[in-house]
Amino acid sequence: MILTLTINPAIDRTVSVDKLVFEDRGYILARSEAAGGRGLNASRVLASFGAKTVAILAAGGEVGTHIAEGLKDAGFPSK
Repeated sequence: MILTLTINPAIDRTVSVDKLVFEDRGYILARSEAAGGRGLNASRVLASFGAKTVAILAAGGEVGTHIAEGLKDAGFPSK
């Protein structure tokens, strides 16, 4: 069992655009959000390799609820 500790969990936002040109407009093609932070990302990679892992983190409030929702289908337990 591998325990990971995330001191500062975050919500990682990824945005894909059609192009990036100085002083021009880029159109958003897709965007996504995922629970992130060094320990959570490490647990995600470990679980993808089949390792047993548990992510430990401290998160509260509205952002904490959003992170908890995002971790329900992560493939590893979190506390």
